[in-house]
This record gives sequence, C-alpha cells and structure tokens, in this order.
Amino acid sequence: VLRLVRIPILAKISGQKPGNFESVEIMTRMERQLYAVAVDTDGFEPFYEQGSTLLVSMNEEPITGDKVFIRHTRSEHSVHIIKQYVTTDHAAGNVVLRDLGSAENFSLSLTEVDACDPIVGVEAPVIKRPIRLHPTKLAAG
Repeated sequence: VLRLVRIPILAKISGQKPGNFESVEIMTRMERQLYAVAVDTDGFEPFYEQGSTLLVSMNEEPITGDKVFIRHTRSEHSVHIIKQYVTTDHAAGNVVLRDLGSAENFSLSLTEVDACDPIVGVEAPVIKRPIRLHPTKLAAG
C-alpha cells in the first residue's frame, strides 16, 4: 500500500545546516528508515542536479556499486560527500570508494567516517514549464 511519508532533510551537500522543518514528502511502499540530503551545489552534476533531494537509508548496509552519502570528519569539521561504494576493509580499517564516474579506488579511514549510507532514491527538482496551447497528439498504434 502506498502511503505519503514526510522525510526530514538532515544535511545539505554544502555543509550548511538545513532549517528546522525542511523535509520532502514522497509516496512510497518502503519500510526503510530514511533521511534526506539536499543537493544545494552544482558539484555533482550530471549525476545529481542542484535542487535535487537524495533519499538515504540509515538502516541498510551499502553494497558494491551503490552511490553513498558520506559524512567525513576532518579535524573539527564534517564534510559531506557522495561517492560510489566498493567495499569495507575491516582488517585495514578502511572503507573503499571511488569517485562518481571513475574507475580508480581510494580509501577513507573508518575512524573518520561518521556515516556511509546508501542513496536509495532521488527527488528531482520541480521545473516550472509553460503550458502548451495545443497539446501534442501521440500517434496511435
């Protein structure tokens, strides 16, 4: 059964804090625990358009190939990044990732990663388009 769910926006890619009541509403069958991330910069185009909202699962492990939202801690500052997940190397204490659209792997220390959550959906920005006076007729059959 589809239901309307309000998902709080807990982060912005730029690192700015979202407003207290910022959220996105979606119709879903999902039983996941989700949070949303606002794409408020153009640094992830063409993968994610500025104005999009990413739906991120907090209760699922990422699998190889997933795009993931990472909260990476450097000194006192937290940095929000989007990468493609490869694997977690627990023996070395690293999460192995790659940049979107890249084939080269790199590692981040698990001690510096506060969150590595899979992106499970995207809400695209609404584009205001003019209304046609004469709608397009689709060819039958």
